[in-house]
Amino acid sequence: MRRIEDARLLTGRGHYAADFRLPGMLHAAVLRSPHPHARLGAIRAKAALARPGVAAVITADDLEGIGRIPVRLGPRPAIVACLQPPLAREKVRYVGEPVAFVVAASRYLAEDALEAIEVDYDPLPVVADALRALETGAPVVHEAIGGNVVDRLETHRGDARAAMARAAHRVRERFAVQRHTGVPMETRGLTAAFDPASHVISLWGVAKVPHFNRRVLADLLGHPEHLIRFVELEVGGGFGVRGEFYPEDLLVPWAAMRLGRPVQWIEDRREHFMATNHSRQQYHDIEIGFDADHRIVALVDHFVVDLGGYIRTHGVVVPELTAALLPGPYRIPHYTCEVDCVMSNKTPTGTYRGPGRYECTFVRERLMDIAAARLEIDPLELRRRNFIAPSEMPYEVGGASLNQRTVYDCGDYRSALDQALECVGYDAVRAEQAAARREGRYLGIGVGCVVEKAGLGPWEYARVEVDATGHVVVYSGIAAVGQGIETTMAQVVADVLDVAPEDITVVHGDSALVPFGVGGFASRGASVALPAAVEAARAVREKIVTVAGGLLEAAPADLVLTERAVHVRGLPDRRVTFRELSRAALPGPAGMEPGLYAARFFQAPKMTYPYGTHVAVVEVDVETGVVAVRKYAITYDVGRAVNPLIVDGQLVGALAQGLGGALLEELAYDEQGQILTTTLMDYLLPTAMEMPDTTVVRILEETPTPLNPLGVKGAGEGGSSGCGAAIANAVADALAPLGVHVTALPLSPDRVLGLIRAARSAGGAGAGGGRPEAPA
Repeated sequence: MRRIEDARLLTGRGHYAADFRLPGMLHAAVLRSPHPHARLGAIRAKAALARPGVAAVITADDLEGIGRIPVRLGPRPAIVACLQPPLAREKVRYVGEPVAFVVAASRYLAEDALEAIEVDYDPLPVVADALRALETGAPVVHEAIGGNVVDRLETHRGDARAAMARAAHRVRERFAVQRHTGVPMETRGLTAAFDPASHVISLWGVAKVPHFNRRVLADLLGHPEHLIRFVELEVGGGFGVRGEFYPEDLLVPWAAMRLGRPVQWIEDRREHFMATNHSRQQYHDIEIGFDADHRIVALVDHFVVDLGGYIRTHGVVVPELTAALLPGPYRIPHYTCEVDCVMSNKTPTGTYRGPGRYECTFVRERLMDIAAARLEIDPLELRRRNFIAPSEMPYEVGGASLNQRTVYDCGDYRSALDQALECVGYDAVRAEQAAARREGRYLGIGVGCVVEKAGLGPWEYARVEVDATGHVVVYSGIAAVGQGIETTMAQVVADVLDVAPEDITVVHGDSALVPFGVGGFASRGASVALPAAVEAARAVREKIVTVAGGLLEAAPADLVLTERAVHVRGLPDRRVTFRELSRAALPGPAGMEPGLYAARFFQAPKMTYPYGTHVAVVEVDVETGVVAVRKYAITYDVGRAVNPLIVDGQLVGALAQGLGGALLEELAYDEQGQILTTTLMDYLLPTAMEMPDTTVVRILEETPTPLNPLGVKGAGEGGSSGCGAAIANAVADALAPLGVHVTALPLSPDRVLGLIRAARSAGGAGAGGGRPEAPA
């Protein structure tokens, strides 16, 4: 079934944040710090206020009494001192930090007024690298924490260090993942209006977690939550970075209340690179131990994560997820991971599609290939020998994240690997590789096995109604961020009520119509929101049958639902329509709650763990450093695919972003903390030309989860999470004859050329062999 949403989107009838207009609307612009670290002195706005059309210049002094933006996921006492205020107070801590907020008759006038504001900055020493931030005497970003380590995380299973000491074989390596981010096509944007008669604040353009953000805004403003209305518009890409509570999400409605006029702010692309959450940057020092039969006995990791200048709404959940899922699909009896969460003078960080898992999958899967080379064993055999078996499920990994122990619900990891190899034609590609090497070409094959997490609860809300005209409406607390939720929700409710999905209206993202909700993130729509809708629909079906049984004088078992009507089995003329039933249900038969509607909360105390395998075939041009992806295969088990077309699209779209992180994208800073990548000329995104020549996706439905009635897991992130690993392993395999050693992303042309030069200057490993790594 094709997506219901696409008809309006592809014909240009969708409304995005910048499309929204209200009479008398003002426009805002943000004055951002040009310094990565400085004492903040006087802010002189008189000249700006004197400009024609300028309505207000707002600084931190105007926001007296308004607190810092709280953490949404995983609040911890240690990080409170580093939370971000809506406007800078006393210090600025990264380039792009909001210092003042200008509101004017147009965006042009607001931008011009920014140039008239004078700010006294007293520059301070800068620390733009998390590793340097750990050094003695490094500049301190937040004096309140007495250093730059805001928190230390530890994960333990068994006694990893003792087991490592007894291991027959030990392999140690260092890895680095670069800072990059989601870069949705549509940047952030928000419009707010205040009605002084009703005291209602309305906001348009919210996304992802509207109900949580509504509560945060109510707390910060000291305004009753029921007098705040949040309304979603279309979302031109979310990917984890859109929809969190940022400083502008307070400033826009605050200004609208103060000025008594609607205010709109739309983020430009340069602002987006400086202000919206960054992600991914980690440095790992990791060791793995094997017994004499090449079975893993221990894994010990220590890594540093660069969180930037403030703690934002995700707290330290990204490194927590890295630690929780670093063991991946392998049986590891002894595991230790220690994490230093470090502040620096860079843009704060948050989640990006597959947060923490993209990073840990790259680290683990590169380590497996390197270990295989040093143990002189085929890397596929090493994986197969160490996979957790289906019979061992549910399997406790040993870590925890999001207040849950990491317990895999079900899975057959070997099957996913074998099917991915089949999809790519592994044996034929190996033969092609041998031929290419004889011709002086560098072809490589890389594998990345991934275990994801999905279905984060703790609950979701749905209400299903049959209105007085007999039409079915579903109200859901999920937010739409491009995942096709209107289609899949209509599908599952249609299955229960035996109506056409196209005849069902799905309502979401309006707090006036949907009073409760958790939101659209963490691949939770299919596994948490859909079950809530199914349970509500089943309750409505029971009501329909009850009312129809009374009108038709028939037993419930003898009734058939079809085409928004109910008839007696075998007697299609004895029927009553949903329209008639809806009206008869008010008040309805004795003992039944009036009305053909039902609301349900589906509780999901445990996450699901979808999984799969990525296989990449690449060719490296050793003269230019360009990596061309010739073929790419993904197998991914989602338990049950409600809509295979949508699942396929999610996996391929995520693959595009994963390729960007593997080959191109990097948010680069100089030593003075100045961001160097604030345009799409500098920050390279993959285009259709960088996608694989051939892409094969095989959706697996081999292990439905027992954790929800549909058996579904989640599909939003697995297409990206294994990509960095598969590409890195493929490049290492391609360049193995040169002795190239791959331990960092991205593998951009300049980086690849640097690796080739370094290998050649070191003497290389000689030709032949075909192993993914030369033994160190």
